[in-house]
Amino acid sequence: TLLAVKYFTVPIFISLILYIICAIVILIIGPVNHPDRKVDSQENRIFLRKTYLTLLLSLLTAILFFAANNVRYMLLQAIVFLFISITAVFGRVIYKMNRPE
Repeated sequence: TLLAVKYFTVPIFISLILYIICAIVILIIGPVNHPDRKVDSQENRIFLRKTYLTLLLSLLTAILFFAANNVRYMLLQAIVFLFISITAVFGRVIYKMNRPE
């Protein structure tokens, strides 16, 4: 990720769009439960609240990067959120495949 940010340049608007798309994917998927660790509804609410708080703080950070025209940090944040959203999607798919009927 750091090498990509160091050697590639993407317009800041593209990074912002990528970040927003990935954040929406993360919001839609939400926390992914692992089949080896059961989570009750109370824990799930806590995880959701932490997800929302983290996304809010990262959105504020993204707005600051965009306002300051900080291309590299905005790209870094977009790539990190891309990786998080990809692993969340894979986790959701794998969990659904391995869930006992």
